Amino acid sequence: MGQTLISFEFIVFFAVVFIAYYSLARRYQWQFLLIVSYVFYALNNRWEYTFLLAAVTGINFLAGILIQNAAQKSVERFYLMLSLGLNICVLFIFKYNHFLGIPLRLHGSGISAAGRAMAVPLGISYFTFKVISYSVDIYRAKMKCEKNIGKFALFISFFPEISAGPIDRAKELLPQMVSPKLFMYDDAVSGLRLMLWGFFKKVVIANNLAIYVNQIFNSPREYSGSPLIIAIYFLAFQLYADFSGYTDIVRGAGRILGYRLPENFISPYFSKSISEFWTRWHITLSTWLRDYLFLPLSFFFSKRIKSSYVLFLNSNVLIYFSSALITFMIAGVWHGSTWTFIIWGLLHGFYLSFSNLTKSLRKKLRRKFSFHHKYPRLITFIQTLFCFHLVTLSWIFFRASSIRDALYIVRKMFSLNIANLAHGFFNPLELLRLGESKYGLIVSALAVLFLVVVEMKQKGQEIPHFLISKRRLLRWAAYYFILLSIFLLGEFGLKEFIYVQF
Repeated sequence: MGQTLISFEFIVFFAVVFIAYYSLARRYQWQFLLIVSYVFYALNNRWEYTFLLAAVTGINFLAGILIQNAAQKSVERFYLMLSLGLNICVLFIFKYNHFLGIPLRLHGSGISAAGRAMAVPLGISYFTFKVISYSVDIYRAKMKCEKNIGKFALFISFFPEISAGPIDRAKELLPQMVSPKLFMYDDAVSGLRLMLWGFFKKVVIANNLAIYVNQIFNSPREYSGSPLIIAIYFLAFQLYADFSGYTDIVRGAGRILGYRLPENFISPYFSKSISEFWTRWHITLSTWLRDYLFLPLSFFFSKRIKSSYVLFLNSNVLIYFSSALITFMIAGVWHGSTWTFIIWGLLHGFYLSFSNLTKSLRKKLRRKFSFHHKYPRLITFIQTLFCFHLVTLSWIFFRASSIRDALYIVRKMFSLNIANLAHGFFNPLELLRLGESKYGLIVSALAVLFLVVVEMKQKGQEIPHFLISKRRLLRWAAYYFILLSIFLLGEFGLKEFIYVQF
């Protein structure tokens, strides 16, 4: 079937599942989905990895029961530590096995290393995070353990999202496994709209942008000036369209089957700060990092730092700084064991720490100059533009094949001046040589512009809610436009979603 949700095989597979699912007696629906999920997992992996998935499921199901039924807090903590240790070991062995004999590489492979991803069990990072949050939430008495191993197995393996999330919380998704599902026309239509928009983002926007991004980032030293700058901006929108497109397809498929999966993106490039960005980008990962890494680390440091000031820094600032850097360094390692990913994570940790450090100063400046009251739209625009460029800078390290390539791109980006502009920075002939057709660059730029305009109009609404609020004529015109764009402008050569490999 292939590790993709945009293949013809998946569409046929999902259609057959949909018909069979709603044809069955409702008490058998979840059992059917469990079988389908394991079949899907086997078809998209080496089939032996289904045993790994089953083993992880069984261990964590048992761990949840032991944690909940422990007679003493120390025993409860022991079972929690044991389950966390086992899960981290499994993730380490299968995703970071080169650490056993090879040091961390200076030259990373970037996000284009599809071959490396294929050797890793599909979705291991995602279902590991899911089971960790499950055990911790039981330990924190935020939920009761699941008593039915089949329903717990479905929570772990639910086929639309096993590849790359979202990272559901058990207390939100497990209750949905219990309830039988009736076919709801409105949910089915809403799900189809989400899936259609996701297909558009992936094949029309992300895949077309990928042609230029891959061409330039795979050989960055062959380029300078406008091609390099365009590739940097295209990269930002390629990543967003690819991953949010994947999430839309997954959430749409889940909704058609009667499941409400969490929202993962809310127009992140309209954020006014990095902290706001992380409330809009990959929300299920960022909230996981907050709840299971950042807050526990902050609590750990606060218990051990007794002084009000350490090295002339307020202890609260130091605690935030340490917790943010460690959290985002781990987030970088979660994406991949290369220095490029680690620097990407540390950059975001530094952004957040610097923002926290200067919070009181910025408040004083706002009160003194009142720019926010006098020019609110201008200030919002500047903040949004600045935040976008900070994020885009970090994406260079996320995508680059090595630190050396990333630094070359950054150096070229910051070396632009009037002389560069006057001596060939913008060279139309050089731009036309990029990609596979002379119109491809224009199509890609218009696709990005279209995405930005739609998200401005959405104002945080889901695309189904946004469309349903429009007049029928406009709504159907939008459907036909999206469908025609997919068939006429879609690039179907790049089927794998970027985040599948993480």
